[in-house]
Amino acid sequence: MQNSIIFLDGQFKTISQDGFRAFSPGLIRGLGVFETLLCEDGKVFFLAQHYRRFLHGCDRYVLPQPMSLRETKDILGQLLRDNKLRDGRIRMMSWRKGWELHFAMLVVPRSPFPEKVYRRGFSACLYPRRLDRPFQLAKVKSLDYGFFLRAYEYALKNDCHEALLMNSRGQVVEGSRSNIFFVKDHKLFTPSLASGCLAGTTRQTVLTLAKSLNLKIPAASGTSVDLQSSEEAFLTNALVGIMPLTHFLGHRISDGQPGHLTQRLAQGYRKLSQEHADFLI
Repeated sequence: MQNSIIFLDGQFKTISQDGFRAFSPGLIRGLGVFETLLCEDGKVFFLAQHYRRFLHGCDRYVLPQPMSLRETKDILGQLLRDNKLRDGRIRMMSWRKGWELHFAMLVVPRSPFPEKVYRRGFSACLYPRRLDRPFQLAKVKSLDYGFFLRAYEYALKNDCHEALLMNSRGQVVEGSRSNIFFVKDHKLFTPSLASGCLAGTTRQTVLTLAKSLNLKIPAASGTSVDLQSSEEAFLTNALVGIMPLTHFLGHRISDGQPGHLTQRLAQGYRKLSQEHADFLI
């Protein structure tokens, strides 16, 4: 069994794969926050944005904070070298278990989706349980992740890539591991933070990009009916970037193909990602 090297509580440590899996959101017991970042060819994307949200979560829960941004980059670079990786998922975590405080960074091998998946797009279902995240926690990515894991497992059991979540008002909030956007009447919509959605770093980047393209973004949340009747839709997170959503509840969205605006934003996002890339190794 291959071992992995992680950074835990100020030290580099070697752990088994079983021990490594224990450092997963939803499995760690205790109050905490985490961030997931994309690393490709030795570069990490939007590190500063993730770092700021991580600090906010640590401040809110009175948790151990990471080192400086410069020291964080150095540690992540060392983790990539020690684990002989250039591509993967990076995870930063801070949590409290009883009186014990912990902080960890680790890198996870990653198999990216091939380009044909982006050309085909994702399919999504609706998770039957409702999500009601307080507005105050919109900028906190909590380790209390069991609800989202169960929603994602529900999607897989229903032969879908993602499960969309609704709040008690029947508004579509987000996906189990993504934010959602859709287009109606040539306007771009995404659920507001007041609906309970997470303030995703990729979501914010897309909003900034959309404004630079002079796109109108009304402050409104939608229902599953709005999504079904939309002209196009897409999902966002740090690992997939912008992923077209082409099927919902077993039916095509519009013509079942990635939309023009989705592709335009995806192209802009890829360019912006390179402008916000930090070389780790």
